[in-house]
Amino acid sequence: MAISPNVADNERAKFEEATDGKAAVRVNIIDGAGAGGSSAANAISTLNSSTTILDPGGTNVFTGTGEDVSTYAAIAITVSSDVDSGTDGLQFQFSTDNTNWDDSNDFNLDVSVSDTRRFQFPVTAKYFRIVYTNGSTIQTYFRLQTIFHTTNILPTIHRLDTGLSNDRSVTVNKSVIAGETTAGGGAFVNVKVDPSGSVQTVANQDTHDDLNANVNLQVNDVDVSGTNAVPITNDTAGTLATSGKQLADNHNVTISNTSMPVTGPLTNAELRLSDVGVAVSGLLGDGHNVTVDNIDSDGIPIINQTGDTLSVGGAVTVTSGAVTVSQGTRSSLNANATIQVQGIDVTLTSGLPIQNETGTNLGIDVVNVSGSAINDGNAIHVSQGTAANLKATVIAAGDIAHDSADSGNPIKTGAKAIDFNTSGHTADVAAADRVNSIALQNGQHLVADLAHRKAITLGGLDDIYDTANESHNSGDIDVTGFRYASFMFTIESNSNPTDFQWTLEEKSSGGTYFEVTSGFWAFFKYEDVGTGTAINVSVMFPLGGADTIRIVGTVSSDATASPGGKFYTITNSEIGLRN
Repeated sequence: MAISPNVADNERAKFEEATDGKAAVRVNIIDGAGAGGSSAANAISTLNSSTTILDPGGTNVFTGTGEDVSTYAAIAITVSSDVDSGTDGLQFQFSTDNTNWDDSNDFNLDVSVSDTRRFQFPVTAKYFRIVYTNGSTIQTYFRLQTIFHTTNILPTIHRLDTGLSNDRSVTVNKSVIAGETTAGGGAFVNVKVDPSGSVQTVANQDTHDDLNANVNLQVNDVDVSGTNAVPITNDTAGTLATSGKQLADNHNVTISNTSMPVTGPLTNAELRLSDVGVAVSGLLGDGHNVTVDNIDSDGIPIINQTGDTLSVGGAVTVTSGAVTVSQGTRSSLNANATIQVQGIDVTLTSGLPIQNETGTNLGIDVVNVSGSAINDGNAIHVSQGTAANLKATVIAAGDIAHDSADSGNPIKTGAKAIDFNTSGHTADVAAADRVNSIALQNGQHLVADLAHRKAITLGGLDDIYDTANESHNSGDIDVTGFRYASFMFTIESNSNPTDFQWTLEEKSSGGTYFEVTSGFWAFFKYEDVGTGTAINVSVMFPLGGADTIRIVGTVSSDATASPGGKFYTITNSEIGLRN
């Protein structure tokens, strides 16, 4: 019988087709199972088993070879080592094409829990392999074995007292709790839980008697009931005589180490509060005192029956704490306080001790300082041995906005006016002397810009121009920050060459030179100058917005070599720059 073409690949692998077209069941013969016995065999994978030591300094990862496991039902793996694996270092991977390992089950080997772990997986894809990554320590031993099973096997078995771990493989079961309703029909519904997962229960009772809960409340081993009130004792351990919400005459209440509201009014009684935080409401009767001991810095707010802060006219004693008192005027408050600085009392006669860097008290006399400004009649006088010891910084600032008209006493800078027509200039002083700013008599400040000048020798132009159309330039001249230039040179000709042309070129930083064709530069040339004595020339011209300029000198086409030829000679060329 031939194998039907409709048989799936994984089932077809269980058969073998002979040359005569007949099909036979493929079986593996297992030795030792009994004489002549046969059964489908499990197989130990040599491609996904290993005992080779892994070393962080060398090969630290074992990567198994993908194997076709489509004829098996389950896979069991045992791994053992003396050191931890890397994070998620045990990877059991399945693939449909032996290339893309899309299904990976990742675990850890933590030798502090156990040096050996075992895993079982059902076959979920055609190919399977193991990737084991060692941790940061070289192994002493490593034993990894993989067995392919032809039948399903039980999941991992643990001792009952073994602790659970998130890294252990388990079979997950989920279920719901259902119950029969009390409504007609007896339907079953799921039990609800709150957002945190807790099951909610409700006790439905009409009266507290139906609840059937009995609780005894005791104070100092004494039952408290409707007929037996809470026993409260005074300083002498006697039970207080109380009437409603009011303390009876001549009874005191002492409250220690607690936090509780106390309501009045109090009649012929004394309220003592010790180590407490107490909100006291009600009226204090005549002749009653409040003693406060060891109260925190927030103090005790004392209010009357309408919720207003009490006006306290008598004396208030405070020990290691604070009392907040609202009072109409400071005179009626009648409070005395002592202020100390570093253990020294500060009074109207002793003043405030202020010390310098050496710890010596400064002699400071403060007289008549008032208001937000120190004007005439309001001054601070400081007595100090030397200005160096004082080390005082004075900050001065005007009080008029920049767009406002002058008023008050603004701080300004000024200058000394001189008759410039007759004085010309002030006398010279020694270097580093302090001097006044000067101004004309009309108030205009005089500023001499003597520093921003510069002279540059233009050696590139000095030459004998005796070749047809010979040209030389000055090279780059940086004119940043200057507004005017003076070009100076000496020119001399021989045998009447046709002409000599000067050209000015300028450029922005890093750009291309452009010829200036405006002004005298458009006609700055010498034509048919005869043989004669050298001529000294100086021309001044304004500078434009360019950063760099250069000057170019060019002789005509009929220039010939010296001696005896036609040529121009340029010497002493330089340029002066100023602002």
